[in-house]
Amino acid sequence: MEIRSGAGETVYQGRTLSVRVDPVTVNGRESMREVVERVPAVAVLAEFQQRVAVIRQYRWAVGDWIWELPAGKVDPDEALAAAAERELGEETGIEADGFRQVCAFYPTPGYSSERVHIFHARVIRLRPARPDEGEDISWQWWSAADVRVALAEGRVQNGIALVGLLWWSHRPSG
Repeated sequence: MEIRSGAGETVYQGRTLSVRVDPVTVNGRESMREVVERVPAVAVLAEFQQRVAVIRQYRWAVGDWIWELPAGKVDPDEALAAAAERELGEETGIEADGFRQVCAFYPTPGYSSERVHIFHARVIRLRPARPDEGEDISWQWWSAADVRVALAEGRVQNGIALVGLLWWSHRPSG
C-alpha cells in the first residue's frame, strides 16, 4: 500500500481543538482527510479502600449527564502526571500519590490526533473540589461490584471511563 500526504490546511482554530484538512494519495487515488487536532488528555482512576472515584457531569455535545473518570486536557509544558493530579483535585478535591500511568490510547483515531493517558493513584486526602468555571460536577465512590453493574447495564457511555474502569476491574491484585 502506498500512502502520501501533502501539506494540510487548518480550516478551524478553536480554544481546545483545531481542524486540519490534508490532501492524501492512497494507492494512486487522491482524497482528503479531515483531522481534529487536540492536545493530549489525562484521566485518573483514584482508588480508596477498594473503591474508585467516578464523576457525573452534563456533556453538551450529547445532551446528557454522563458517568466519567476525573479527566481533562494537558496544559502546554505540563507533565502528564502533573495534569492528572491537577484534574483530580479540580474535579473532586481528592489528593492522591503515586500517579502511575496504566495505559494510553487514541479514542477516535479515524479523525482525531488526541491521545488519552490513564493514571491509577491511591487517595490520601479529601479537600474541596475546585471545578473550572461552567463545570457542574458531582462524584461518588464505586466498588468493584458497582463498576460491574454499571458496565453490564450500559450506564457508562464515556469511552475513556469504559477503558479505565475495565482496566481497574481486571487489574492484577496488589
